[in-house]
Amino acid sequence: ACALPRVSGVWDRREWPLGVYFTFTGHLLVARWASDQWLVAHGGIVAAPGFADPGTLPRLTGPAGAHVQVLENFRALAPYLNGVGLRIVSLRVDARGAWQAQVVGSGQATPVILRLGRQAQVTRARRFARVYPNLVVPLDAVDYVDLRYPNGFALARRAAPVRKAAKIKEAG
Repeated sequence: ACALPRVSGVWDRREWPLGVYFTFTGHLLVARWASDQWLVAHGGIVAAPGFADPGTLPRLTGPAGAHVQVLENFRALAPYLNGVGLRIVSLRVDARGAWQAQVVGSGQATPVILRLGRQAQVTRARRFARVYPNLVVPLDAVDYVDLRYPNGFALARRAAPVRKAAKIKEAG
């Protein structure tokens, strides 16, 4: 039974003569890892074929073997961002060690990218969280926030949608 992807343990208890009772415990899935695996609460990776993603779990990605570090960084960043109404939908570290998160606010459909850099990701996220409630620009208008500056950050606005010129029919 432990070969089942969502089962973490099985215990049996025998009561003579009535029978045998089994207790199953399952993994607590906390995030999607890469494209087809899941991270569980203790940091392990499990495959859960057929499990439908409820859409509320974040997607974490990184080089092979980095899953524990990415989960730890997620757990360190989330309280600061959640505290100002932002939810991490994606967190990744690339092969060079640069971190990037995608966050959404309540009622926001398109995520905003937070470029966290190679060091001090938590300090940078905390600095952004302190300033975020005072931003004049609505988050929906922001494409990414570059937090890699030592004393601040830069915002890049989303490109305005291109409007097509309407053809005017001349009466003739």
